[in-house]
Amino acid sequence: MIQAHMHGDERFVFPDLTWITTGGGGASLANVDENIDRPICAMRAASGTVRHAVVLDATGKTLAGQVIDGKGTVWDTFVLEGL
Repeated sequence: MIQAHMHGDERFVFPDLTWITTGGGGASLANVDENIDRPICAMRAASGTVRHAVVLDATGKTLAGQVIDGKGTVWDTFVLEGL
């Protein structure tokens, strides 16, 4: 699932679902660790308070993604197979 609401980047990995929250442009960036004490945050695989874009590549049954900032620095990568 991909959604955008919080201004930052988070990727959660659950047994049957990867959840990406991305909002790296526009308004002021949010503190992605503001609610880190919530139990669900233990499932967070990556995060960053950075202006960014998410680049997705869907090939066959594979989805690959990168979170890249404006200087070209890669903040996160992931590959989901068997989709």
